[in-house]
Amino acid sequence: MAAVAGTAGVRLLLFSRPASHPVEDDLLALAASLGLGVVPIVSPAVSREGVMDAIASAGGPVVLCTECTWRLTSGPICGPGSEAVFDTLGHAALTAAARAADPGPLRSSRHIALRPETAPDGVVGAVLLALGKDDLSRPWPAALLSAALRSARSLAPPGCSPPGPEASARHARRSGLGGEGASLPRGDVHGHAAAAPASSSSSSSGPAVDAEVAASIAAPASLVLAHRAVPGGPFVTGRGVAAPRPRRGTGAAPSLAWYRTAPAPALRRSVVLTLPDCLVVRDPFPKSAAHLLLLPSPGSLAAGDVACVGDLRPPCLPRLRRLHAVARAVAAAVEREVMARRGPPRPAWLRWRIGYHSPPSLRPLHLHVLTADLQSPCLKTAAHVNRFASGEHFVTAEAVEAALEAGRAPDGDPREQPRCPECAARLPDALRAMKDHLASCIPLDAPP
Repeated sequence: MAAVAGTAGVRLLLFSRPASHPVEDDLLALAASLGLGVVPIVSPAVSREGVMDAIASAGGPVVLCTECTWRLTSGPICGPGSEAVFDTLGHAALTAAARAADPGPLRSSRHIALRPETAPDGVVGAVLLALGKDDLSRPWPAALLSAALRSARSLAPPGCSPPGPEASARHARRSGLGGEGASLPRGDVHGHAAAAPASSSSSSSGPAVDAEVAASIAAPASLVLAHRAVPGGPFVTGRGVAAPRPRRGTGAAPSLAWYRTAPAPALRRSVVLTLPDCLVVRDPFPKSAAHLLLLPSPGSLAAGDVACVGDLRPPCLPRLRRLHAVARAVAAAVEREVMARRGPPRPAWLRWRIGYHSPPSLRPLHLHVLTADLQSPCLKTAAHVNRFASGEHFVTAEAVEAALEAGRAPDGDPREQPRCPECAARLPDALRAMKDHLASCIPLDAPP
């Protein structure tokens, strides 16, 4: 069993089956950026007394993490590697807390973060990796562990000092799970370093993304590339599920707020990242090879929802700059994987446009992050192209920031004509001629 040096940092005691292999450099780096020490323990060899010893030796706040299965009638059931943890926290109290946190059945693997009322001294919370019955014999999903890390940090009391990456790595080596051959299950995805600024036609100076957001974007759970062809074209970032239209006769457009409460199958297809201040989702009707939407969280820019870019005011500017920094980091993550898969040279279409529609066709406020090619089967009319190629209808992130700095409400410029993102020539009026110009000026080779 792992021993833990006494420090003021927060420790995640990760009780796993040997086959889970929960520790790898990516996971440790993410944990360190969150101020969290990961201590992997092979749980089948640990008794309740062993769990108590690990808690006592941690020397600071501890979050226990283990697996469970879920039953509709009884809630969480301890898995083959979690008996000792359930015994330590108390089966009845843990079941009651978990059912209160998420009373419904779990149809897919996810985690439940809770604060057990009967926890021993030093334990500030628990994270249960809720797995399907068939998943108990498989490695834990990398995305599940990454999300569990962030939840574990949120359970810890404020003011805890980070233990540092060296301590996390040391404890991983001590546990016997973090050496050579112990890898985090990835499927067909790859890890990335921290996000760098994207080269883009809309890049701008602004605040860097903070460590937690950068780690989230760089984590295995955050990869955005679609690895299979989708109906309508092999879009690099795939296609999301469209928000449903309201009942007929209301005259209302679909609301993008639906993505926060959508059914699980739609969420899996649509949501790329869940960050503290925004959701990143795949556009259901991509207008370029890569097309994502950033949906600010309610109240993250101003009190209440912001319906459109014209509602933004100068006090929103600091938080808006952060949103734009996240957009550039997401674009950079896509660009890195495209280049890793295809190799140099960098294709002409892999440049970025980041901005808002004015007026928008959907609400509340959302930020478009798309490549500059504007070549897609979803561009069915000249008006579709104009909404992304004209400064009258597409207001870049820089233009929004400049307007707010000047004390003006941002809006499109009616003097701006639709122009080619590559050569800046005015686009023809006819859709066929528009597409011919864009295809010749920005060759769209096969996505990776």
